[in-house]
Amino acid sequence: MRRALGDRLRRGSGSLPRPPAWLLRAAPFAGRWWIWIATPILVAVTWPVATMDPIAGLDPSWRLALHIGARQGLDPGSDLVFTYGPLGYLSVPLLAYSATAAQALLFMIVLQSALVASMLVAARRFMPPVLAIIAAYLVGWLLVDRIEAALVVALLIGALAIQGAIRDRLAPWFLAAGGVAATILLLVKLNVGLGCIVIGAVSAWWLRPGRWRALGVFLGSALAALLAIWVLAGWSLRDIVPFFVGSLDSVTGYSAAMFVEEAGRDWEVPAFWALITAVAVLLMSELPRIPRARGVSLAAVIGVFTFLEFKHGFVRHDIHAIGAFAAFAAVPLAVAWTAWRRAAAAILVVGAVAFTVQSWQVPGPAPDRLLSPVARVETAGEHLGYLFSGSRRSERRDEDAERMRAGYGVPASMLRAIGRSPVHVDPVEAGVVWAYGLRWGPIPVFQSYGAFTPRLDDLNADRLDSGGAPGFILRRPGPTIDGHLHEHESPRYQLEVICRYREVSAENGWQLLRHTASRCGAPVELLSVVVRPGEATPVPQPGDAPAIIVAEIHPAGSLADRLRTSLYRPNRRPFLNVDGRVTAVAEPLLGQPLLLATPKAVWGTPGFPDQLTAGSLAVTGTSPGPIGITFLGIPVAA
Repeated sequence: MRRALGDRLRRGSGSLPRPPAWLLRAAPFAGRWWIWIATPILVAVTWPVATMDPIAGLDPSWRLALHIGARQGLDPGSDLVFTYGPLGYLSVPLLAYSATAAQALLFMIVLQSALVASMLVAARRFMPPVLAIIAAYLVGWLLVDRIEAALVVALLIGALAIQGAIRDRLAPWFLAAGGVAATILLLVKLNVGLGCIVIGAVSAWWLRPGRWRALGVFLGSALAALLAIWVLAGWSLRDIVPFFVGSLDSVTGYSAAMFVEEAGRDWEVPAFWALITAVAVLLMSELPRIPRARGVSLAAVIGVFTFLEFKHGFVRHDIHAIGAFAAFAAVPLAVAWTAWRRAAAAILVVGAVAFTVQSWQVPGPAPDRLLSPVARVETAGEHLGYLFSGSRRSERRDEDAERMRAGYGVPASMLRAIGRSPVHVDPVEAGVVWAYGLRWGPIPVFQSYGAFTPRLDDLNADRLDSGGAPGFILRRPGPTIDGHLHEHESPRYQLEVICRYREVSAENGWQLLRHTASRCGAPVELLSVVVRPGEATPVPQPGDAPAIIVAEIHPAGSLADRLRTSLYRPNRRPFLNVDGRVTAVAEPLLGQPLLLATPKAVWGTPGFPDQLTAGSLAVTGTSPGPIGITFLGIPVAA
């Protein structure tokens, strides 16, 4: 078989050799009548959407912002750049607007159906139906990050394709549908979409019409879907490249800026590696039974999936680990195991589920009612009712908006001043725009902590220095991320806020700023020094004239550090010690102008961000070696 496969590959024949008969255990989907019955039941008992109510808060804010951006038709790449794309609202169903709510609900129904159905089809090859249903139920219940289900589906369907378990007459449909689905996922969340495209491309090679023609159908469908969706959504074609550039910056900068290690989870990384090792050993023993090229492709898609789940679960090592363990439980189901390996694969599924539940216990208790799905069925029924009843949607939406307005308490005078002018809400709480019916005019990375790289920070700052700058900024001191200082999140943007906005009023914890001409002069270098990590240096003072003091920091770095960050995450976190106040800062932003001191006269009301003083500065947590610091003074008018 291997020799025949190699001969055909060398000849470039368009026909594909059939895999051994034992690989063809997965009957057509239609032939498994019980799967058609089990799938909708499992979707109901594992319904992944806890609530559709818009609420206030850091994470709820960006979820609601995705719906607002879709409703207002903001262009991806120029108007909005985030870790989720312009269709990101599909993965977070909310009752913000009828159209986006309905689309998101349908998307989640399709995604959850695809998840449980693909798990049932894959597991049935070496498990009895009862065990396959239990495995699909547990993974569907425990997979906390909804969009990660798409990678599980891509893995399982891709593995079926590689192992010859998809009939030839269905192959063209799978290729075309897979390309369209991958594009939609790309516009929902870039890293998930890219993972699906890579897995899909490797898998497409083994479907009829085979090799390059099959790959062309898959990628051609993906490209055609991208252009069609972009044009139909009314987005500007010139924003396609900026969208991908900005989104890639978000993906690549995330590891360095947002990594965290939650206490009590030390055991999870070695546990995950133990699962990887066990699957690798089992797969190596199985590969000799699979034609070599197919075996390499199968190992490749499993490797890509495992890498993405490892990054997802352990870069930001907190509740994300739960999703990584739950998703990995699907890996043993991807292979049509033979002999004793079936039992070993089943044990690995059980082990991954056990690790998931144990991970859920950190720092609180295990998931409630694990085997009592009544609440999820009730929630699914409630949400399905919203889909078909406009009056129920409107009534609930009005209740949610009233509750949010009561919690926000934005003064009426500020709302009157804003009127229909575009307003940006800083640093989070874009939900204010929806609750009060305002016109949103966000900076591109609308939650400033998400500007992980200098390019994204510059994008935010340039928006304020353009004709598209929001007329007003409404802000209230918000929660900090991982001990960061708000003024050091998107630092160039923070500087532009001081220079280009003036206070209109401050009341009830809110501050309203109006866009004006810049009141800042040209930066002047005050001092340039080279220090060791932890060594304090005095912050120079500008003299009698009011001035903003910023520091640009350039620590030593190495190729090994950059490689580790790209593949996983940094092994250290930079901290700034300003007069004894220690705050973390995202390493990619150290070279941006970090605010250290601002004149008291910048804002009329004390107590709001950007009112800083600094007498000394020390930098810790960087790579060993010298640290260059340049202090700049920026004259500012009161």
